[in-house]
Amino acid sequence: MINYLETHPGIGYTEVANIFSVNRRTLSKIHTKYKESGVVEDEKRGGPRSTKVQDIHLERIERAIEENPTITLKEIKILQLEEFQLSITEKTVSRTISKLGIAYKLTKIVPVSRNTEETIEKRYDLSIFFY
Repeated sequence: MINYLETHPGIGYTEVANIFSVNRRTLSKIHTKYKESGVVEDEKRGGPRSTKVQDIHLERIERAIEENPTITLKEIKILQLEEFQLSITEKTVSRTISKLGIAYKLTKIVPVSRNTEETIEKRYDLSIFFY
């Protein structure tokens, strides 16, 4: 396209764009860039953003969960900050754990009264009442 524009100075962008089946504005930008720098290169493309969490951090998070399955996201975040000076959010820790394929659910305290003799007896009485 650039060669064609250079060898045919009397033809406008619209005609050349139609010949090469490109948008006139695209051709204009390409030609302007060529005149400024002498080279036409593709602009940097998008893609995955770089992440703060590297393999060494992943391994440490996995090991921390294996050592203490009840560790919280906040504790993991603090651990990363202390060991690697890596400042990440709890959401990042959560995403990282998901990336490791670990179903991370924090255990909850079960009330003691759940399976006492009295509670079991009440359930039994209730079941007899309905049957």
